[in-house]
Amino acid sequence: MAIVKTLTGVVAFQPEDYGRDDNDENWRVKGMNLSVWSHEMDSFGYVTMAPATITFEIPDNWDPRQAIVEILRKKRQEIRADFQKRMTEIEGQISKYLAIGQ
Repeated sequence: MAIVKTLTGVVAFQPEDYGRDDNDENWRVKGMNLSVWSHEMDSFGYVTMAPATITFEIPDNWDPRQAIVEILRKKRQEIRADFQKRMTEIEGQISKYLAIGQ
């Protein structure tokens, strides 16, 4: 039997040129991008519009571990790329200093 969850929060909006960068018209109304949040986001540039209730089902066999592992693998790849970039920069600086006066 699936688990049924009901979450409450707020629908908030901000001008179209902020926030969402996709083209999903379901999230856009009268030049405003809509978002659903668990709490008011006014201090983050959103304006609260209305309360929201979302009900959904989670299958009994739902297992989030694989999705979490994929997120962590992607983050690991980003960190390695950043590390390699910085190492290359440092190696370049070392080479420049070693070349001075030769």
